[in-house]
Amino acid sequence: SFKITSCLNPSRPISRREFGANFRKKLSDTLQVSDSDACRNWGKRMTLEEAQDKLREREEQLARKDEELRRRGSEVALVTRVSQAFSSLIDLDRILITALEEVRRLLEVDACSIWLRDAKTDELVCEYAIGTHSQTVRGWRLAPGQGIAGMAAQSGQAVIVPDVFADPRHFTGVDQRTGQTLRSILTVPLKANQEVIGVLQVLDLQEHRFAENDRAALELLAAIVSMAIDNARLKERLWQATETKTLLAEEVSQCGKYHLALIADLLFWA
Repeated sequence: SFKITSCLNPSRPISRREFGANFRKKLSDTLQVSDSDACRNWGKRMTLEEAQDKLREREEQLARKDEELRRRGSEVALVTRVSQAFSSLIDLDRILITALEEVRRLLEVDACSIWLRDAKTDELVCEYAIGTHSQTVRGWRLAPGQGIAGMAAQSGQAVIVPDVFADPRHFTGVDQRTGQTLRSILTVPLKANQEVIGVLQVLDLQEHRFAENDRAALELLAAIVSMAIDNARLKERLWQATETKTLLAEEVSQCGKYHLALIADLLFWA
């Protein structure tokens, strides 16, 4: 036999039942403390994970802001370069080709084109194009309202097509001629004096390529392009008017000389 003594008072023997009760109580208290500590630590781990999620979300927001600022800077630089080209170049063709090249570089697209409205037929004519199959597209004519370009010109509103395969408005004639399908299209109208004079269009082989920020950037450039076209046409009209006046003045002068010669002959024979 052996004696079990109390931890607090070793000289006092305790029974087996009392010892078992004390042991179970100590074990229960220890487990409760351990469970409580585990819960507190788990709560701390959850809070840390939430903080990490918040940090990642904040980093993503900052990355988007940085990308937006970079894009804005590129757009401002584009407008500056195109404006400088307008002021330094006299030839309208060179100005508009320069504008298309800058647009293609900014948006990183496969093709760009400018379609102008024919005042006599109301058709859209592709006057300028760069990129994929530009030589084939240049000079192409679209009936009023035909294709995405025609819809944009008719409505006077920008049109974004994420995927031409899912849009029945897409005119497939150009695709059939070139043998290549450009999947995404962004088209904005060109306006002068509140009148649509054509459209500016960008295209890409990748679907879902364009967003609202691309539309805003292209509309800004379209306003500058429209101004350049309108100014060039105004200069052309003024030049034609000047030429007409010069021809009239020469004709009047010739008529005057003829009449003076006729009068002189009459006076001589009188």
